[in-house]
Amino acid sequence: MVWSVFALCGCTGPASTGDLIVDAADDVPDAGAFDVYDVVVADDVLDADDARASDLPGDAATDAGTDTVEVPKPFHVAMISDCHSLPLELDQKPNSNLVALLEYISDGDETPAALFALGDNIEDMFVWFEDAQSEQPVPSIISFRDILTEFVKFPWYVVLGNHDNRFVDTFWGNDVPISRWLEYFDGTGHLPARWYSVQVGGFNFVVLFGADGAVDHDTNDMNILLPDQVAWLNGQLELGLPTILLYHLWLEPPSGESTGGDDADATIDPAGEIHPIFQAIIDHPGVIKATFAGHGHGFRHVRYADVDFYEVGDVKEADVKNGLDDDWANVLLDPIAGTVTLVNYDSIEWEINPAMQAGI
Repeated sequence: MVWSVFALCGCTGPASTGDLIVDAADDVPDAGAFDVYDVVVADDVLDADDARASDLPGDAATDAGTDTVEVPKPFHVAMISDCHSLPLELDQKPNSNLVALLEYISDGDETPAALFALGDNIEDMFVWFEDAQSEQPVPSIISFRDILTEFVKFPWYVVLGNHDNRFVDTFWGNDVPISRWLEYFDGTGHLPARWYSVQVGGFNFVVLFGADGAVDHDTNDMNILLPDQVAWLNGQLELGLPTILLYHLWLEPPSGESTGGDDADATIDPAGEIHPIFQAIIDHPGVIKATFAGHGHGFRHVRYADVDFYEVGDVKEADVKNGLDDDWANVLLDPIAGTVTLVNYDSIEWEINPAMQAGI
């Protein structure tokens, strides 16, 4: 099964994603003194929205006669995926599952520094393409945005998935759906562009747009990064910060440790190119600490070239009655050690993980 395409039949994506990205973030408000967070859009560094807490992450350590020094400390982020929100009431599924999970995360012992929704945030745009093109309201996006705005009182960010740019299960290109998403999130900092990065507590969270090169329904289900986005990704990795990659469509890494030479399974596209994400890991060893994706509605964990690849299960079918600790990823990051740990790892029902692969 083909999971990724780097160059597909000579097709190209939007003529210039750079212009759209920069314009989409022009109105992101200044965060003032809360400089723990930076939002990076294309090559521009922008301050994020002012909803961010001043005590995340890091403590001020002061010695007599010396200046205050900011000491990084471990912090949590929440990863959720595949909410498939609908323009329904809050007590109707799947919205009620999303509300319950957000309340559960917010009421936990540790307030996350951020939450990332990893795509398929809505169950398609239930408007016709012509209506969306003529700027009629898109209730699915409004519903999802309003739920997170009401129930998440700490910073949160959106990754776009394959269902997020479809109209009643039909694909009409990226331009109209992306423009509508950016319109509804304009100035909020939650989705400043189709791809962007957020720096939190010494880590760089790099959000990718996997449908970048989609040309039809089938390719919209593949992880396709076009050259402009790949160049931007490599620029982010050249910063040298410990990096977390976030995208929607899960990529199956090859077995074993790759040298970029002979891997011939899911990392290779029909044009014979290794997928840019795996190539980035090879080209920037030690920079990418973990990746998080969604799409499969289950939890998977595999390792490739010392990088942990996690797939996060769906909120849509969350088992609210039997507890919600296994319906999200509670991620603990240590900026000094550069480590990434899932606090609720043992609570999750894994479809595959390294122990299972080893027969343990």
